[in-house]
Amino acid sequence: MAGNVLLVSSSAGKVYKMSGFSSTVTTSFAYASAYNVAWTGTDVIYANTSNGASIKKGTGFAATVQASFTSPQSGDVSYGISYFSSNVYIVGGSSKVWKMTGFSATVNSSYSTGTDQRGVANDENSNNVTNGDSTKVRLHSGFSSTVSNSFTGPAGANNGIAYDGTSYLKVKDDDVVFKVLKLTGFSSTITTSFTHPAGNAGDGGGIFWDDFIAPPVTSAIKTFDGLAYASTKTVKGLAIASVKTWNGLA
Repeated sequence: MAGNVLLVSSSAGKVYKMSGFSSTVTTSFAYASAYNVAWTGTDVIYANTSNGASIKKGTGFAATVQASFTSPQSGDVSYGISYFSSNVYIVGGSSKVWKMTGFSATVNSSYSTGTDQRGVANDENSNNVTNGDSTKVRLHSGFSSTVSNSFTGPAGANNGIAYDGTSYLKVKDDDVVFKVLKLTGFSSTITTSFTHPAGNAGDGGGIFWDDFIAPPVTSAIKTFDGLAYASTKTVKGLAIASVKTWNGLA
């Protein structure tokens, strides 16, 4: 799947866009104590290590702030953020997971799970995925506290989680050398990895795959009285309709 890994480093004070899943940095920008990152399809979302930090929306992939709101995680760091189906998701150092209404301070819903939550993502079926309890990864049924599956992640990989449509991505921050991991499906098996661009200053487990921000759309040709037709679909918020022909007529 086309796309790029987004990463952060609080020590280096940077937000990075990598080239696909590789150690090559395409571009980056400075942001003091950067801790997490997401992408709307057009603009970067980020926050830092301050307790109750505001969640910021940049302009394109840049630190220029066009909008922001205060995280509901007051009194602690918003350790993980994600963006899916036009809504921001946030986890804090507690057990709380929040779904916001769009990019705003309005809480759409929330639930509690595990402890010490450090990452949040969504899969292709709109199931929520959380990372906490050191390295515990949980697959939830929709946006709820009901856990349908779980695994213990690789040692040291206790910060952040992302999904690229096929595999889960994590940051291994064991204070020796920071690695970005691609796992095999929903499991702890490491498929491949590369060294974090900040080296052993890769703390801040923020990770996001910039091409997975909505459920994938599959089109299908249907028939009505023997005639083929296709209905309008939406992809990343845009309406897409394909034109079919019958006997040479559109």
